[in-house]
Amino acid sequence: LDQRDGGMTIGFDITETEDGTRLAADLGRSLEYPLGIISGRVGVARGVGGDHFLTGGLRLTRALPHGNLSFDLSRDIGSSSLEDNEQINTTLSVTYLHELSPVANLNLSANWAETDQTGSGIETNSASITATYRRELSTDWGMNVGVRHRFRDDGVNGSARSNELFLNLRRDFLTRF
Repeated sequence: LDQRDGGMTIGFDITETEDGTRLAADLGRSLEYPLGIISGRVGVARGVGGDHFLTGGLRLTRALPHGNLSFDLSRDIGSSSLEDNEQINTTLSVTYLHELSPVANLNLSANWAETDQTGSGIETNSASITATYRRELSTDWGMNVGVRHRFRDDGVNGSARSNELFLNLRRDFLTRF
C-alpha cells in the first residue's frame, strides 16, 4: 500500500514441508526521508511442530555524498538447504559503498548470521568481513578484486576460519529473442 512518505506491506505465507505446514504473517512499513530510507516489519510464524516464533526485520539506508551506508537486521523461519530441517535464521549486515569515480567503487561489508534448528536446538554462527574494489573496464566488461575473512562455529563440528583473496572478471551479454 503506497503512502505519501513510504509504503506499507502485509504478508501471509503457507509453506508445505515433509514435516508439516508452516504458517507466517507479517506487517511492514517503510519511511522515505531525504537522506535515506527506514523500513521495518514484524510478524509471527507457526512452525511445523506447532510452536510460535517472532519474526521481523529492520533496514536503514543512509545516502552519503559519494555512496551509501546500510544496516540490515532480520529474523525469519525457514528450512535448511542441506537436510530440509526447520530453522530460525537471524542475520545482521552492515555495508558501506564509496564511489571512487564514475566507473569504480569500494565496498566494505560485515555480516553475521545465526541459525537455530527448531527440532534439535543445534545452533550455528557464521560471520564474514569483505572489502571489494569494483571497476567497469568497458560497457560490458567488469572486474572485482577483494579480500574476505570468514568464521563459522557450530555445536557439532567446532569452529573454522578462512581467508580469501579473489579476482573476478565478468562480461555482460545481451541477446534478443
